[in-house]
Amino acid sequence: MLVVLDRRELDVSMLRMARAPAPLIYGIVAAAAAACAFAAAARRRAILLGASLVVAPLVLGAWALVLFAYAASVIAIARARIRVIARVAVAGALWVAVPVARRLWLDGVAQADTIALAIVWAGQLYSAFYLIIEREREEPALRQSALADAFYLLALPRLVAPFFQPISPRQLARRERTGMPFRMIWRGAGLAGYAALSAALAWTLDDVARHIAPWPLAMAVRFCGLYARATYTIFTAVAMFRLLGYNMPSGFRQPFLSRSFAEFFRRYNYYVRGAVLSLFYFPLLGRLRIGRSPRAATILAAYIAILAGSFLLHDLLVPMSLAIEPSSVAGHYLDPVRVTGMLALWTLIIVPTAGIAPRRAPPRSRARTILSIAAFNAVYFVLWYAQHVGRGHR
Repeated sequence: MLVVLDRRELDVSMLRMARAPAPLIYGIVAAAAAACAFAAAARRRAILLGASLVVAPLVLGAWALVLFAYAASVIAIARARIRVIARVAVAGALWVAVPVARRLWLDGVAQADTIALAIVWAGQLYSAFYLIIEREREEPALRQSALADAFYLLALPRLVAPFFQPISPRQLARRERTGMPFRMIWRGAGLAGYAALSAALAWTLDDVARHIAPWPLAMAVRFCGLYARATYTIFTAVAMFRLLGYNMPSGFRQPFLSRSFAEFFRRYNYYVRGAVLSLFYFPLLGRLRIGRSPRAATILAAYIAILAGSFLLHDLLVPMSLAIEPSSVAGHYLDPVRVTGMLALWTLIIVPTAGIAPRRAPPRSRARTILSIAAFNAVYFVLWYAQHVGRGHR
């Protein structure tokens, strides 16, 4: 799939920006996958980590040393005997140092030359937070080894198909399979094919939309293109995990068949949702419940968690760290119309069910279900238009 995308100049991997011939990197990845298929599951992480240590310098050049140093630092920080908040702060400060250094010390050409590092680096922030916090929550006897932590931070799909997806170490370990069942392999191959189709659509539908006269149809086509762009890198990386022996879910569960915004939040990019809940919402909720009603604490914790975990880290900080002109990215994401649309979306997710015990929903007729889905999609499309199109494109 990566070969096809590369020839069509739709490659989502690092191989187009690699400092070594792409066929060499393809060969190393294929050899690692073949070794995993025949090796015992206990040796799979060591094989893949070894392949990552070989591929990283081929992709990043000398900058791979920066990645290795950060991974080693995070592993040490996760084991340090200091408060968790201090560990998270140190890991975050070390992470920020690289984007700041790129911006202050490198010109535009040099920044473009290090974009491979920046893209791989984007996936490290949430991973560092997850590693620190999950290691703290685990029982001492069950904590993973340094080798498992290194594999988690330097997993091969992060380098070949980099993605900013906060998959937790616990989930990755739970999804590891002792064998290589054909069903998982076929599911990985099918998802890879779907990712290839999404990649092709992502880069063509915007051009198609510009030549469509009816405004509603043009916006619908553009919407499909942006959705494809948001998913194809994730699907490529998850497909690679499956083909390497990790039966990871795709990250999306038919989100536009949702009947409410709360359901949509559970279906759309639920890796980000899981990180928002685990790393931000639940710790905040425990503190905010002191002196507040359960409903007020739930709503306040949810707003803060989505603001910090989804908007500031996922939507704002990472694009700014990749951009040659971070101020333009910040201006785009902080546009008042866009922010208003996002607040409305958060409110529709949080408020209707916050602090209310879930009740078993009565059975719905098919017609009512279809109307609920249509109503949700209509409101969501309006909010999407406000966020992604804005006043300057109306």
